[in-house]
Amino acid sequence: MGETSRRQQPKWRPAWVVGLVAFGLTLGSLINPVGAQDGGQIPVGNPGVTAIGDPNAPTTIPSTPTAPPNDLIPTNVPSAPTAPPAPSPPTIPATASTIATSTTKRGASTTRRRGTTRRTTTRRGVTTTQRVATTIVLDPLPDGGSTVPPIEAGPSTSGPPDTSPAPTDSTGPTNPNDSVPDSAAPARPTTSGPTKATTTAAAETPAELKARVQTEISKAGGSSSAFVLIDGQPMIDIRSTESRLPASTQKLYVGATALALFGADFRFETRVKAEPVANGATASITLIGAGDPSLTTSEVRSLAKQVAATGITSVTGRLNVDDSHFDRVTTGPGWKASFSPGESGLLSALMIDGNQRNDPAFRADPALANLAKFQQELQRAGITFTGAALGRSTAPSNATVIASHRSEQLVVLLSVMGKKSNNTYAEMMLKEIGALSGVGSTEAGAAAVTAHIQKIGAVVPMRFADGSGLSSLNRTTAVSEVGLLARVEAGKDRTTFRSTLAVACVDGTMKSRLCGTAGQGTVVAKTGTINGVAALSGYAVTASGRKVVFAFLMNGLKASGSGRLAIDRALLQIINYRG
Repeated sequence: MGETSRRQQPKWRPAWVVGLVAFGLTLGSLINPVGAQDGGQIPVGNPGVTAIGDPNAPTTIPSTPTAPPNDLIPTNVPSAPTAPPAPSPPTIPATASTIATSTTKRGASTTRRRGTTRRTTTRRGVTTTQRVATTIVLDPLPDGGSTVPPIEAGPSTSGPPDTSPAPTDSTGPTNPNDSVPDSAAPARPTTSGPTKATTTAAAETPAELKARVQTEISKAGGSSSAFVLIDGQPMIDIRSTESRLPASTQKLYVGATALALFGADFRFETRVKAEPVANGATASITLIGAGDPSLTTSEVRSLAKQVAATGITSVTGRLNVDDSHFDRVTTGPGWKASFSPGESGLLSALMIDGNQRNDPAFRADPALANLAKFQQELQRAGITFTGAALGRSTAPSNATVIASHRSEQLVVLLSVMGKKSNNTYAEMMLKEIGALSGVGSTEAGAAAVTAHIQKIGAVVPMRFADGSGLSSLNRTTAVSEVGLLARVEAGKDRTTFRSTLAVACVDGTMKSRLCGTAGQGTVVAKTGTINGVAALSGYAVTASGRKVVFAFLMNGLKASGSGRLAIDRALLQIINYRG
């Protein structure tokens, strides 16, 4: 048996020779790797994120009926220039990396390419080559925040026109939107700091800019629209007249209308009336709600002290609430039951602490429940009640004002609504706008806002359902939002209106966005975020000092965070534009 084995051994010697040759060939392939042809080297640099879209689709982007001349928005989009090879491998960020492997083992070879740098190890006859990508992976931050990774010029194909309809979920979005509590922005996870955007050469022609913006927003998928004016001229038009859910950019319409109709110095006034006083007693006291969304328990306590200071020590009749300034519908059309309280307080002309209560008595009648709180404060101030219980009524004709509280100026309240995206403030503002026509309702307010937008010459939204953008019934267009912003910018309220919007990397829902980029401190905008929707509309300035008015509306997203990041990257392409 052993002899037979010795006679067969020479048959294996050529196989070892073949193995050595194969090893030599593998080593040679590492010296001249795949992709480095004609003695060249593999280009290095950040590959960015691959665009989503059909590469065989036409590159023509449809324009609106009022399309600009061809020199502003050409229909033939040229390819973006390819970034030149860098002289040395880039520094790999420690925060994130993606690894792909190329393995040669027992004659089989599989290769997956994702990166630009190579790491080679040989162990037990197996050669493994790792390519490490430099793409930075970022998780979205709360309330729409995100930092922006380095931007690379991607493919210039615009992808097929978007013909998908806007979402029609009649139950409304879930886990809405990008509002921030009045007290402070929510705590954010600790990060290593914002990533500064380093770009390839900035776009220099309208066609190139349009192609890059199209590429960036296509990465998030879904149904996207964009409209951009630069120095008043339409520069980018991507399905700008198609119907979209606006999310919280709906508040732009409310803020602009309220500012125009009431003026920046307008204040809500909550009053207390009492019948004539005899020996410290009055027959009735009436608390009159005026729709102030900012009224607090502390301010109600101050009203009670004012009443006591007039010499009233007892009420022999009724304590009434007059909430007739608004209707008694406490929620918005197209809302889910879970939205209020929570995303918005229960709506009422008498609101205390944002009406964020959910006990049965409060849900049944918020105004009467708030009147009970006022009674408690009156009792704390030393006033007794010997008459009947609480009621709802207007004040008797012989009653006079004995106490009042005035809110902050309208511009301050609109800043809470705009910068922090406060839904309750937006809904109360809308009802107040409706009250000018005699009916303090959401429907009357929506009709008044639509009439104002039409009056100033902007395109009206397709459907205006509520003030906050929570409703699944809202529909607007990018052209409509840009038209509104441009009209306000050309009017007397431009500075005041801008002051109510969030500033990139400074405050509100933009506090964590565009940090460390050219947009920091210069982009002033209203954010919008609900499930499947990301939107941003506002003002910016290009690198060459040209004024920008923009609107991005993205619907049908798998993740709103990806939409926000795509918008930020597209906006930076516009800001860095040097044409």
